[in-house]
Amino acid sequence: MVMRADAVKAWENILLKFPESKWNVRIKNSDINMDKKAKQELQQEFESMFFLRYIAGHPQNNKNAFIIDSLYFRFIKSIDKNNDIFSYPVSHFISMINIVLNILILNSITHLMAIKLIAQLISGIWGSQHIKQDMSAIKYIWDGISPRELSVGEERNTFSWVIDDNLVRKENVLFLLPTPDFQMKKFSENEVKNNGLLIANYANMVCLSSTLILLLSLWRTLKLFIKNIILPKLNLIEIMNTKYTLRILRWLPIMDHLKPKAYINSFSNIGSEDPAVIYFQKTGVRTIMWTYGTNSYLFTINVQGCDFRNVVYCNILSSTIIVWNNHFKRFIESHRQDNLEIVVIGPLMCGDEDVCGRNPGRLRKDIGFHDSQSRKGCKYVAIFDVPPVSMTFIGSESVYPDPNSEEYNGAFIKDVFRLLTDFENICLIYKPKRSLTSGKFSYSNETMEIFEDMSKSSRVKILDYNINPWLPIASADMTISMPFESPFIASLHYGKPALFHDPANIVFNHRYHAVADLITHGYEELKSKVNYWLFENKTLRKDSLNNPVLKEFVGTHPGTNSSKRFREYLVSL
Repeated sequence: MVMRADAVKAWENILLKFPESKWNVRIKNSDINMDKKAKQELQQEFESMFFLRYIAGHPQNNKNAFIIDSLYFRFIKSIDKNNDIFSYPVSHFISMINIVLNILILNSITHLMAIKLIAQLISGIWGSQHIKQDMSAIKYIWDGISPRELSVGEERNTFSWVIDDNLVRKENVLFLLPTPDFQMKKFSENEVKNNGLLIANYANMVCLSSTLILLLSLWRTLKLFIKNIILPKLNLIEIMNTKYTLRILRWLPIMDHLKPKAYINSFSNIGSEDPAVIYFQKTGVRTIMWTYGTNSYLFTINVQGCDFRNVVYCNILSSTIIVWNNHFKRFIESHRQDNLEIVVIGPLMCGDEDVCGRNPGRLRKDIGFHDSQSRKGCKYVAIFDVPPVSMTFIGSESVYPDPNSEEYNGAFIKDVFRLLTDFENICLIYKPKRSLTSGKFSYSNETMEIFEDMSKSSRVKILDYNINPWLPIASADMTISMPFESPFIASLHYGKPALFHDPANIVFNHRYHAVADLITHGYEELKSKVNYWLFENKTLRKDSLNNPVLKEFVGTHPGTNSSKRFREYLVSL
């Protein structure tokens, strides 16, 4: 995190000399400046260069280290040639070979993109004649779906949560579905269609346009493809502009035909938004990014502090970003932005938030707890962990050190399960963040044994990882999550106590110092705070509404339905 924060500072200085005027692309006889997308794309290349420079300056065993320049690196260095940050050792001969290969590969990629688009358009001309769905009422194109959300049931983590058939109706939204991942193999498009939802994917969305618009788009794409074959691009700006043009051409048929009010994408696209977002804005379409969480940064176990900024949050393309609270709003504002509107709505998650207005006892009974436990005065604690991705799936890919390791996650699970020994009147509602059985996420043997013991306990319910994330919060009296996970904020929003638990006593450098009293370090402190909030203090709801510190985290309208407020925002556009 420290190096990433330093990279942001260095990048901001380089941007002062960025050649903004060279990034024009021509779409339908209009020039569109793509410099903002170029900055977004190049900033992550710069971060890689920044890290490599640091590594090259610390060779092991007194060996000389050098960096192989890429086409991206060479361009970034040309922005500010006298900057000392670019004075790293380079293998010039190998770099030249690498740059030539970059040019060949990037040109080949644009050729393949054009061929793929031509094939889709031709298929769309045929397929559009068979589309029978009525698209006339579409107001929003929803491109904010994770493969983990490919379900439609109210009890699940579902992309269709934005639909309430009152403010936002089924016929108002076109959902762009991704390919189901390994966790959602049972998902089928027929299930969605049976629920009356309008859906498409990137491959077939052109079928929703008219034949005339498709023919015009095909003609534009063919001209660009032929031109690029005859005169291949040799510098990075021309190559990137060609790529941006093709990405925009992919969207022309559907946007020109449907003319929606807004294009909505999710926080998953931060730092890698579709360049067509800039074109949408040019044509008057509102572009909105919504955040399904607030855990944009973790912590450093090093004593060295930093501002926790990250280049991925710079140069957001969408015209508006929807955030949970003012704390996160200030974090986004601390990065370089250009006319970005930041709207605080409150906590938003991919599920049915209405459960937070239902009877907790009924919800707990539905989960599987017995009425007798409630009569004994049991308190219910929702648990949220964060397992790391298994090295089997990561493979040889280089990864940054992550404090949320298999050992750290295991220690967290061990501590929260230990609460059952010290509190006879506590029950646990465990919501795994990821699948326990897929193999993609890493759990130690000891942690799996704890899960086995948890499953046998009458005071523990292990929910499905893909359950409605609001359900455990609505069912519980308190939430415990790993630092710095979003359920903490969602729980506070509804006036329920919440803790970040740090089992290894390493979480001290972070951006949550305002709520340091709600961070526990080690089991004994966890035990003490759980006892305090569940059995001694009864005033958190009042505190969450009036305490200025907590107000920074609970949003502008604590205790109210943020999902409904988001729908009201969409309707107001």
